[in-house]
This record gives sequence, C-alpha cells and structure tokens, in this order.
Amino acid sequence: MSDCIFCGILAGQAKGSFVYRDDLCAAIMDIHRPTTGKLLVIPNQHATYLADLPPEMERAELERIAKQIKQVL
Repeated sequence: MSDCIFCGILAGQAKGSFVYRDDLCAAIMDIHRPTTGKLLVIPNQHATYLADLPPEMERAELERIAKQIKQVL
C-alpha cells in the first residue's frame, strides 16, 4: 500500500532501523519511542487490522517473535 509508512520501510523507501526480519514479519525501532528500546513488530504483508492478516501470520506469531526479541535485548 503506497501511503502506508510501514510498507515504505519494508520496501526500503523510508528509513527504518531493523532489529529482526524473516519471511513473515519484521521488528523495527520506533522513531517516536517514549522509552529507549521500544520496538514495533510488523507483518511483511500490509494489513490494516490483525484480522486482515493471512492465516499463516496470526497474532500469536507476532507475539512469539516479540517475546524472542525481548529475551535477547
């Protein structure tokens, strides 16, 4: 989606600091973070709502990745 900042970051058209990326999702640093180290875990496929995600990219998968990253930080 052309007006989605997250799609732009994933496509390399907008600046983003990647912490993690795989075939399904990516974790990027939040540029408007209220605290140091705040990350955003986003699906690689555009979705306005979590319910719009394809079956292989469920909320549980995003949460699993977020927990893995948290353990490393």
